[in-house]
Amino acid sequence: DLLKGVAVLIDSLSRVGFMVYEKYYLDHMKSLSYLFQRQEDSQFLAMLVRCQTELQHQLPLADYLLKPVQRLLKYPLLFSEMIKATVRQYYAYA
Repeated sequence: DLLKGVAVLIDSLSRVGFMVYEKYYLDHMKSLSYLFQRQEDSQFLAMLVRCQTELQHQLPLADYLLKPVQRLLKYPLLFSEMIKATVRQYYAYA
């Protein structure tokens, strides 16, 4: 049942699922700082361009590093919309 699956997902994410995001978020600025420091290195820049070309990525690496941070900010809206769509009589509705 879809609603039961959603309830289980929300419950498991609230316990341990967000710990991954917490670590990522805390290290995000360090990662960006390192990336921008290394962009002074021509070999590093060449490697980034090569990888970007091989993977056919249009955005720079910094934009991809931002994606998980942006995703985390969208979870409250997603959960709010899921709760609105949940039948009130459903036992997991709280």
